[in-house]
Amino acid sequence: MADEITTFLQYNIISKFLLPFLLIFFIVFAILEKTKIFGTDKKQINALTAFVIGLIFVGAIYPKIVVENLILFLTVA
Repeated sequence: MADEITTFLQYNIISKFLLPFLLIFFIVFAILEKTKIFGTDKKQINALTAFVIGLIFVGAIYPKIVVENLILFLTVA
């Protein structure tokens, strides 16, 4: 019987917290940079806003489960 090889990507802290947080952070940051809601050259405000939205998103249960399933689907696709 073959030994199971586990990678660091299979740890719960990575798959249940870090990947959904990074996905939401980068999407929100890109949208804020593109729309220039806070004005031009405001990368720090955009990053802080995206960070807070990412943390709120990870704290919510149902949206995080949806994103976890999307991440699994997109890695296969």
